[in-house]
Amino acid sequence: MPTTASPPSQPRRTAATHAWPSLLGLLLFTTLAVLRAGVVDRMVGAYTGCHQCMLGPVLHHDALLWAALAALLALDLLAPWRVLRWVLRIAACLLVLIYALDLALFVSLAQRLYIADVLTFGGQGGAIGGFVSALLRTPRWWSWALGLGLVVVLWICLLWPRRHQRQVGVALLVLAVLAAVVRMAPLAAAHYVHPEIYDNVIEINLDNAVDTRYSTAARAALEAQPPQLPQQCMRNAASDRPDVVLVAVESLSSYQSALLGGSMDALPKLDALARANHYFTRFIANGFTTSGGRVALYTGRAPLPPPGLARTLPLAAYPYQHGTLPAYAHAAGYSADYFTSGDLGFVDSKVWLERIGFDTIEGAESPYYRGMQRWQFDAPADAALFDRVLDWIDKRQDARPFVATLLTVSSHPPFVNPRSGRIDPLGTFRYVDDQLASFYQRLEARGFFDHGVLLITGDHRSMTPLHRQELNRWGETAFARVPLVVAGDVRMPAVVDGLFAQTDVPLSIGWLIGAPVCADAAHGIFLKPEPRSPQFVLHASGDQRNRVGVYFDHRHASFILDGDASHWEGPRPPQWRLIGRLIAAQRIREAAAAQNPQNRGQSALSRR
Repeated sequence: MPTTASPPSQPRRTAATHAWPSLLGLLLFTTLAVLRAGVVDRMVGAYTGCHQCMLGPVLHHDALLWAALAALLALDLLAPWRVLRWVLRIAACLLVLIYALDLALFVSLAQRLYIADVLTFGGQGGAIGGFVSALLRTPRWWSWALGLGLVVVLWICLLWPRRHQRQVGVALLVLAVLAAVVRMAPLAAAHYVHPEIYDNVIEINLDNAVDTRYSTAARAALEAQPPQLPQQCMRNAASDRPDVVLVAVESLSSYQSALLGGSMDALPKLDALARANHYFTRFIANGFTTSGGRVALYTGRAPLPPPGLARTLPLAAYPYQHGTLPAYAHAAGYSADYFTSGDLGFVDSKVWLERIGFDTIEGAESPYYRGMQRWQFDAPADAALFDRVLDWIDKRQDARPFVATLLTVSSHPPFVNPRSGRIDPLGTFRYVDDQLASFYQRLEARGFFDHGVLLITGDHRSMTPLHRQELNRWGETAFARVPLVVAGDVRMPAVVDGLFAQTDVPLSIGWLIGAPVCADAAHGIFLKPEPRSPQFVLHASGDQRNRVGVYFDHRHASFILDGDASHWEGPRPPQWRLIGRLIAAQRIREAAAAQNPQNRGQSALSRR
């Protein structure tokens, strides 16, 4: 009887062979976690002097996400149903995507990923595309491409089909439990750094005290007895009615100015202008973003985060039409004009600028910029913006004097120097310094300063960690200090040492141009021979979103936002009860304004 040849034996595949995508994916995620720990440690160590101090806290908090990923991969290997396994793999990919985006934001902007921010800015495809394009045009594009490649390979590993593998699945589940236990173990907190910088991306999004709404009873009590500050109304009858140009420079900060005691010395020409004219040694930005800076500079209100919408800070929450810079301009018979080289469709800026009363509103869509190279937010370099405004002044036919406001873009993080295309913070601000000096010189050549005033300030302190010298020199106010330089036809001290803020700008310009103004304890006037400081200044914190810094005298206090449970930390300022009620009342009004459909209407530009 003939024998039948037995089929050749197949090599036995081990469980590890079937599970290699899971193991490799976990290893690559571990690499991302180590990278994040190193980035945070480097940034924090640069200004605390404590190196390797953040490695433990970051890895400790990220252990929970590592455990979550390990558990998803384990259940994928243990689950008998194909559909469930695909659901688990997709969940793992989403976890990695969120983690990678959080890391990318921290590296480029020193900001964390908030889901509410995604909802606010996620639809701004053009701005996001321009930001990414600017990163990829820098000489270090390879590092971003390498990071993207790492994430793509990680996704491939997570989505790679694999068979049911009980042994490896159980092992991964055990590792997940161990990682969770490690996370639950106590670890001494780094008291000098707010947890927001080292908490994992899930933890920071679960901390929602800033979005806690006020109770019906609390709202009713504030409506029954609205908190008010006594006002002193006045008018500068001797006003010479000068033209005014206000330049808000993206990320311009006191630490960049050697004149103000900063360590960077990136603004030698602006420092020289300040010495030759007027400058402030204690000028405060009321917010930590460009939107917050615009709210303060143009409406005179601190950009306090509205409950329920605090993470997004929608401009629709601030539809003020009284006490604004345009309102003062119109009351004095001036035009109010706004120029930027950035995208006016971003966060519906044009809608808001129209609502608060600007007459001219012009951005990146202007034909003047056609054919120019674009950078972040579809903006040409700052030189083009200054050229455009000078061209507008030269050709202007309106008989009224003007208050023109400019918002620059070139120095927006990641600080791509338009001259070299490199990420270069010092070179970027040296470029900005040159453009500001050139703008001043060309205004001077036109005789502008014979009957005009130029103000130069920052929209907010740079979105980067504090330098150690800043913290030592300025303490808590280092989070908010920006320069203010005033040049031209104005009678005021050469050096102003009093405490002033962006919220004082509309009132001060209103007084200078002869509009009727009313000052209170929260607002000062500085464009006068004897500047009058506010009694307190509010700063919406960016490092701890539920904290409002309150600066008074040479001290500071913290007001912690938590709905009805909001409370003070540290020394309390005079009138602390009234200030707390003022903060609550403003936040409640702004939350209601943001929900009003009329304030969220779209302009023709934002509908495009």
